[in-house]
Formats: sequence, structure tokens, C-alpha cells
Amino acid sequence: MVVTIVQGAFLPVPALMGGAVEKMWFKLGQEFAAKGCTVFHISRKFQDFPDEEIINGVQHIRIPGFDTPKSLLHLKIYDLIYTLRLRKIVPEESDIVVTNTFWAPVLLPPKWIRRSYVDVQRMPKGQ
Repeated sequence: MVVTIVQGAFLPVPALMGGAVEKMWFKLGQEFAAKGCTVFHISRKFQDFPDEEIINGVQHIRIPGFDTPKSLLHLKIYDLIYTLRLRKIVPEESDIVVTNTFWAPVLLPPKWIRRSYVDVQRMPKGQ
């Protein structure tokens, strides 16, 4: 099985700036790889992280992202731009696409939308 994990536009993987969701999927990707899955993990380019690397059997692909803006409107616009970038690189052979980006469930090609797992992980602040 080919699993593609798509992280959001604002935090790097491996997580350096917080990011409980990023930490969780970083570890789960390694577990899937250990069980024999081919795993691609797409996340934000950050500092000196290479554009592509393999960590514990997981192929990491990094694309340009953004620093988190203060404006919710800007956040959604940046997420849209990021999602349009990642559409071009989600591996064709993906059996399932896991995402917690806002726009991916709407903008991914139909063959991946039917096979996607949307991991919202959004809680009100303070919980």
C-alpha cells in the first residue's frame, strides 16, 4: 500500500516549532513504513532541511510554505497556494492520502479525494 501524508503549509516536519499533528504523523508514517507500506510525507520546506530525504523508511518531500500569518483570511489564502503546489507532486500511485490542510479535500484530484483521510485535529484554543 502506498500512503501519502500531506502536512500543512506552516510547520516543518520533523517538527521543530511545535506541531502535535506533525509529530503524530511523522511517527505514524514510520510505523506504516515498518509494516511494509511505501510512505511519502509532504511538508513545508524549512531552513536547511533537504527538499527530499528518507527518514526511517519514509520519503519526505518538502515544498515552499509560509510563516503563520496573524490574519485568518491570509492563512486560508496561503493554504490555498500551498495546496495548489502540492497537487502537482502527490504521487500517482497513492492508495490513500492523509491530509490536515484546509483546501486539499476540495482541490485534490477526484481519484485521491475518494481515497483521502481528512485529519482535522482542530480544537478550540485552550483545550
